[in-house]
Amino acid sequence: MASIHEINKKLCDIISTKLQTNEALDVTESLYEDGIGLDSIVYVEVICMIETQFGLEIEPDIFNEFETITDISTFIMEQYKK
Repeated sequence: MASIHEINKKLCDIISTKLQTNEALDVTESLYEDGIGLDSIVYVEVICMIETQFGLEIEPDIFNEFETITDISTFIMEQYKK
């Protein structure tokens, strides 16, 4: 089982690749335009990449609850505990 820090790093890599940036991402910052800068289209694409990377299926009503990278990491860890 990966630690939350390892999952955060993988998520940062996925999001950085999608945003085409080398800047460090703050895992506690908002994912959206007022923070990291994901718009709704890019956000859905990132969720699809996360599903593929981690072998998960994330229902749309669930991923609307994610505000930060850490929120997604926590969800992933909870899924692996099941």
